[in-house]
Amino acid sequence: MPAPPGPLISLGRLVDGRTVLHTTTFEREEDLPGLLHEWDGLAVGLGLPYGGPAWMLAWWRHLASPGAHLRVFAVRDGDELVGLGAFHLVRETAGTWHGRLLAARYGGTPLGPLAAAGREREVAAAIAGGLAEARPRLHAVHLDGVPASSRWPQALRRGWPGGAVLQREARRPLPTIEMTGLSFEEWMAAKSTNFRQTLRRRRRQLEAEGAVVRLSASVGEAHADLAAFERLHESRWEWRGGSGRLRPATQAFLADLAEELLPSGRFRLWSVDLGGETISSHLFICAGGRAGYWLGGFDDRFARYSPAMVTLLAAIEHAWASGDTSVGLGAGRQGYKARFTDHAEDLDWVRLVPARAAASPRTWVGVAPSFVADGVRNRVPASAKAWLKSRAASGSGEGRS
Repeated sequence: MPAPPGPLISLGRLVDGRTVLHTTTFEREEDLPGLLHEWDGLAVGLGLPYGGPAWMLAWWRHLASPGAHLRVFAVRDGDELVGLGAFHLVRETAGTWHGRLLAARYGGTPLGPLAAAGREREVAAAIAGGLAEARPRLHAVHLDGVPASSRWPQALRRGWPGGAVLQREARRPLPTIEMTGLSFEEWMAAKSTNFRQTLRRRRRQLEAEGAVVRLSASVGEAHADLAAFERLHESRWEWRGGSGRLRPATQAFLADLAEELLPSGRFRLWSVDLGGETISSHLFICAGGRAGYWLGGFDDRFARYSPAMVTLLAAIEHAWASGDTSVGLGAGRQGYKARFTDHAEDLDWVRLVPARAAASPRTWVGVAPSFVADGVRNRVPASAKAWLKSRAASGSGEGRS
């Protein structure tokens, strides 16, 4: 029986007429262990909690679409890993094939390929070459949730052999608390009197009832807490037809993450316990001084105590004490986030259509569903959007979790 194929190595890629890089293409997860430490180091160095192998490969293992193909491009200058692009190829509308970052549509933002400082252009050319050579041939490549300030979209377009068309599908804000140069106490002092007094009062009320705000302290404890996390999030969305985030394999996905990241403090699952049950649960994923809020939920029976807001404030205070420099509150400008910060980083959802594919009508049929959806979304009046959001958030006073 022939041996299974291993990584594919492209040697001698000439970039800018001077730098020779080589790219290794990995198509199977079992070939990746020797790369994981360096990959994680790049993600940590860039402060991208969702860009490391723990998050991306747990998603691939448990939540990727059936029939998807793994493509991880590791770009080296000699022995040094200078860049990495972790993608999967998936068949979509009209039989078109799309390249997407791993876990790109699972709420972990910001995302993007990785490159050592100052090497983005070279690495983008190498990754673009690898994607252009991928089989099945790609009709489009997507960067979902890339910072609007990122060089990646233009760099990939410029580096694509034969050229490519770049389109922005959507832009969304990422409310962010910037911590550099401030203490937690100074940040709190700058908040409104109502914000400070309300949250302190809610915390005292919870404590008077015997509530405990805690962080999962061990992998075993996190595994137990994840059951409450799922229950609480689902309950918040049940009346709206259910959550699109939690799927049958999500528990296994999160369990893998806890095992990989909790020992280093990068998996932070916060809970409020009251009367022997968990009434609020919120998860943060962290790397390189950046904490990213992913998802959460709370029990509506206790909404009068604002348990979600109390939990988030505890997580933010802990991030300050841990030496983090920022906390991202997840893409979208929900009302409760505005109570914590008025600063936001813009994130873009963009796609590249190779010039070769752009000549095919099937390509445009394949990208039409998202293009039409974005067009409709961009034409809905702001007043209508505000009304829809207010209806979605009504009934709790705490906003969406």
